[in-house]
Amino acid sequence: MTNQFNCRVMESPDYKEQIIDEFKGNPLIEALPMINLDKTAIAEIEQKIEIRSEEQEYEPILRSMCIRRLNDLFVPLTVHFKLYKSVSVLIRRGYINRNFTSKSYEKMLYELHDLRKENVEINSYFANEGANHKAMRCW
Repeated sequence: MTNQFNCRVMESPDYKEQIIDEFKGNPLIEALPMINLDKTAIAEIEQKIEIRSEEQEYEPILRSMCIRRLNDLFVPLTVHFKLYKSVSVLIRRGYINRNFTSKSYEKMLYELHDLRKENVEINSYFANEGANHKAMRCW
């Protein structure tokens, strides 16, 4: 979206109420599109093509152009929905510990800042102490 000066304008997110407790109150997750694995998901990703009967009467070169339309055909399979589900879970689970409105996230940022001031390598923190830190546990 651009304004009158052809500059990008940041849109306000549309926050959606979450059903799962871990997702509630997390603006990163609440701003994501709702999870849908029903018939509407099929309609969103399905690419149909239109073939008219009069196209059969076209000259061969024109018919070959119409045949190229088949490249646009996309029929979602079960594997596509499995992939959608997996990616959706990974994104949402990854955002749980990045909830910048939670106290544990704020505490982790202060701890990392203190380590940086002490010149402690951050990677070693995550490998040792950070593995036991509540904010660092993903599962």
